[in-house]
Amino acid sequence: MAGVIGLASLVGCGNSGGTSGIGGTTPTVNETAITIDNAGVIPVFGNSSTSTVVYVHNNTANTISGISYSAVVNSTKANLSLKSKLANLFKSNKNLSSVNGSQCSSIAAGQSCPLSIVTPVLSGSSTQGSMDVKASYNVNNKAVSFNQIINYAQVQNNLVTAGAKFKAGIDISGYGNPTGYATIYLYGSGQNQVYNVSSMTINKPAVTIVNGNISGHQIQSNFVQAVEVSSPILSSSISATITVNSSTFQANNTPVNNSTKSPNKSLNASKSLLTSDQFSNSVDLAVEPVAAGAILTTGLIPLLNTVSSTSGSLLVQNAGNQNAVLGSASADAGISNLSGCSGETLAPAGSCTITFNVTESGGSGNITIPYTGGSTSSIAANVTWFNGVGAALVSMSASNNPVTFSATVGGSTTITVQNIGGYTLRNISVPAPVVVGGSATATLANNNCAESVTLPVGSSCSYDVEVADSATDLNQQINLGFSASYAGPSGTQAYSRVMPLAYSSTAIPKYVYITNSGNNPSTISMYSINSGVLVPFSPESTATAGSFSGSISFTPSAANAYVVNLFGRNVSMFSVSNGLFTPLSPQSTVATQLAPGGIVINQAGTYAYVNNRSSASNSISIYSINAGGILTPLSPESTAPTQAGPMQ
Repeated sequence: MAGVIGLASLVGCGNSGGTSGIGGTTPTVNETAITIDNAGVIPVFGNSSTSTVVYVHNNTANTISGISYSAVVNSTKANLSLKSKLANLFKSNKNLSSVNGSQCSSIAAGQSCPLSIVTPVLSGSSTQGSMDVKASYNVNNKAVSFNQIINYAQVQNNLVTAGAKFKAGIDISGYGNPTGYATIYLYGSGQNQVYNVSSMTINKPAVTIVNGNISGHQIQSNFVQAVEVSSPILSSSISATITVNSSTFQANNTPVNNSTKSPNKSLNASKSLLTSDQFSNSVDLAVEPVAAGAILTTGLIPLLNTVSSTSGSLLVQNAGNQNAVLGSASADAGISNLSGCSGETLAPAGSCTITFNVTESGGSGNITIPYTGGSTSSIAANVTWFNGVGAALVSMSASNNPVTFSATVGGSTTITVQNIGGYTLRNISVPAPVVVGGSATATLANNNCAESVTLPVGSSCSYDVEVADSATDLNQQINLGFSASYAGPSGTQAYSRVMPLAYSSTAIPKYVYITNSGNNPSTISMYSINSGVLVPFSPESTATAGSFSGSISFTPSAANAYVVNLFGRNVSMFSVSNGLFTPLSPQSTVATQLAPGGIVINQAGTYAYVNNRSSASNSISIYSINAGGILTPLSPESTAPTQAGPMQ
């Protein structure tokens, strides 16, 4: 993707909030040896736990051994339930945790390993939570660790037969590596169903499925399949949608046995299909760019019943490739005694924990952590608490969180509100969404919550949130609300809840370049894109190249561009700022052999290769690329031989 564009080249850019694109200052990014995938929300069914995997990668050229794993869950009760679950699952009396890394203690060069994880048992009103999974290892005799926050949440309204579904999308980070990975979780909806999965596809060729594509196989209700995706980390952000198509399967009136939870049963054509409802479900993905900087993320906080405890904890992680400098955390009314994280500097993949207290009476509010080092200035997490079993309480979940879309295109998500408390709710109101960060606009649509006269216990309603943005805004936030009243012991009382919704508006192509080989020297026409119309740069609409110019290629950071000059036997080298080409100084060209044709650059932006098309050359010229973008013939071997007349 960072290679030959051809005679015309489109470049993605467009920035907001400090994310570097073309012409931006690309910070030095260190590659990370061991990474745990960014993870979507793990689905949990009822008051149970889920066993699944998340993938761990060795991104180096050497085997790494002696890797140990640990996990911290943000609930004391959850940890106790988790140990009991793990004792039964792994049949071990050793130090139990929520991960089993026995199979992933050694990972070969460039390989990955599925790390076994188990979510805590959810009980009572506890519907969500998070765990901080840590990989510890040694590189060059130095102790290194990598933290990844993994969220889990109960599947709401799981009586509905809706096919194979993804619980939530995710942003993919590279952590300084040229390729990023993420694990998202597919599950079988409804009860006593088996679904034929006919296809699983992604609408962007750069984003691919690496593991867990069960197309042509089956998945049962209440089974979770981990699906790993990957993408190159480029100069601009990418948005993509993964879609799974499935249909119900019931053979010969045979009841489905959910005790056998194998997702990989082959389809049996000899069985007669009695029902075959078709389903298509999608979630959005975003790929963070090379220069994304610090990206602060938080875990889901369990609902707090203040009868048991008024204290809670929040897991915080830096999912970016630069340090995040944290300011002083603050909280809405009812949340106090914040401790931890404030003033800390989190390295990439570093984490910390905020502890807090809430009032004994019920409430809902956000904890906000300001930080610098990335395109976003703060991150917020929601805390909801209640008093007693029969308190007023709702759960809020989004079909897509984060919402990811291309700038100027927009996106949407459906919010489901379920009454999980002890009182019928009345006078329901859904306030307008509040955009906390970024330049987006958010509006309500299809709001059947507002149309509901009452919301009885166990019932749910939903509304859509439509988000639009004309700029590139990554990891920004919108606050969504819900309010109602209920007849409590002391008369009519008010109830309200706030849920943060994350969104990423990703880059679209902003510039177009054309090489004009009829001129001598050749010129490059430079345009910006305005509502699809090409507008020549002003006052400088062209840049000068060499003799009979052709292919253009860009470094992954898009800070440098290279134009191959066929008759000039050289490559013109440019810096790029706000879309404008400027010849590098003091060296603006580098020599090739006879009749150079195209140029490709590796994903790390450290090497370039030019094919020399003449049969007198029959070679590929090899160059290293320094920090300033200068091409230098590789020494001692600056060419590689080809057969006659290498074309491209």
